[in-house]
Amino acid sequence: DLVFSPRLTASRAGIVINAPLTRASLAWDEVVAIRADTRFRRGLRSSTLEIDAGSVLAVFSKRALGADPADAAARIEALRPR
Repeated sequence: DLVFSPRLTASRAGIVINAPLTRASLAWDEVVAIRADTRFRRGLRSSTLEIDAGSVLAVFSKRALGADPADAAARIEALRPR
């Protein structure tokens, strides 16, 4: 976990992903969608943050983010230039 910390960084310039299987620096015009996904399986709730950039799909768990994926999605979207 220390080698890939922080896993995700967002700024006005874009998003930087530093995960074990995905390393990318994305400008905002490359990012197609940012969404929080919640699923229920076998009575357990699982929430993830998905960042879709066409050829790159990065999925982060609450543990990897250190925050609720829905809150993280809202904060990241707030940085996106309009």
